[in-house]
Amino acid sequence: MDGAEQVEGQLRISQDHLRQCCTHLGSSLMERERRGFLLYSHFYEQILQQETQLLYQKEQDLKNLSESQTNNPHKEVSGLCRGMALEISALQARVAHLEEERRSSEEQLGLRFKERYDPLVRHLFSTCIQLKARLDEHRRQTQQDVSEMVNRTRREGVDRIMKLKEKYGCTTDDDGLALTQSKKEEVHELSLENSRLTALLGKLKALRRWRQVVDEETLHRRLLQTQQREITSRTEALRVKMAAEEEAVSLQEELDVARQMLSRCQAECSRTKKLLSTRTEELQVARHRSAQEARTRQELETDRAQSLEKMRADVDDRDRQLRALSEQLDRGGRMSQLQRQRSAKEIRQVKGQLHQERCLKQEAFQQVETLKNQVNDKEAALPGCTSAAGQSRTCFTLSVSRLSTRSPSAGLHRVSRQLGSLTNSAALQDLAAERRHRRAETAKWSRSNARAGGADPSRLRVLTAETLLPEL
Repeated sequence: MDGAEQVEGQLRISQDHLRQCCTHLGSSLMERERRGFLLYSHFYEQILQQETQLLYQKEQDLKNLSESQTNNPHKEVSGLCRGMALEISALQARVAHLEEERRSSEEQLGLRFKERYDPLVRHLFSTCIQLKARLDEHRRQTQQDVSEMVNRTRREGVDRIMKLKEKYGCTTDDDGLALTQSKKEEVHELSLENSRLTALLGKLKALRRWRQVVDEETLHRRLLQTQQREITSRTEALRVKMAAEEEAVSLQEELDVARQMLSRCQAECSRTKKLLSTRTEELQVARHRSAQEARTRQELETDRAQSLEKMRADVDDRDRQLRALSEQLDRGGRMSQLQRQRSAKEIRQVKGQLHQERCLKQEAFQQVETLKNQVNDKEAALPGCTSAAGQSRTCFTLSVSRLSTRSPSAGLHRVSRQLGSLTNSAALQDLAAERRHRRAETAKWSRSNARAGGADPSRLRVLTAETLLPEL
């Protein structure tokens, strides 16, 4: 596509270039049709010449047979049968050779097409391998980033828990937390090392596969070249064999003719008068043949003129079809451009809506976190809380998680109302009953979470924070 221009992912062709391509296509089609017509005309001329020659030979054989019936009819019949058998065998050999040549030409064409399209297929295969390697690398990188974020979040949570325990004077499980954190860090380092080794192994596999593909391509190319050389050598050998067989058949025919001429020369002295009559008949046959050839040439010329007229009409029809197709292509390009513009506008609107919803959800989650921190601060400041306060706080946590996941604005209003009721009731309870109730609620929620397994992640995070922080 020398005269094409690529604009916005589209391939545009000018009308002049398209017209030039159409004219070039039409001229190439005309040239191909002309060559095919010439080849067919030569082929049919050769067939006519061969048929006339065979007809003349058969007429001569019939004349010779009628003349030699008085001398030795059995000998002449055997000679004719032998000649016909030789002709039949020669024709059968020629048909077999033509079949072999056709088969070899088909194999050569198949190898050419394979040589043309195999590099493209192998390139597509290597591109797919590269894309798969990139996708694996992206997946491993994503898993590594997620594991780093989880480790960092776990470390920050453990540090905060230890600080809160130090603040309230409860340092009983610091060693366990530190040991757990160290084990988690070791596991994280091992997972990072494993991901690096996996990435290296994937790169090695991709490199090995690429080398294997390159080696297979070189070997396949060599195999194709070898097969092509084999086919060419086979065709050359077939041609040589056909030429040798034709030469042998011609020599055999010449030998038979020489034998016949030798037998005829013995009786030529007694048939001189008849020879003059036969010569006159041969002259008449030659004149008839020349007249027939002239008529066939004239018929071929008329057929050629008619075929040229038909080809011109076909070229005109194809030009009109090409013009109609070019107009349809222009209309289709405009319609596709309008459709792309509409789809881009809809995509921008959907992106804006999604961004707005995401911002609203983030604000709602932030407000829920601030309210939860306020509740925790007020619970830590007020020493008297009973089991009723713990139960109301648990229900408050569940309602916060549900409302924050469903509707952020409604969740915030309900959280504010429950926060007021919770602070008023929590001021009238004692700390000991609250701790016992919290421990019971923690055990119950851990069992329910173990049964559920697939609960909401935001609800689990809120419950974990509610159950761990009040004990500090």
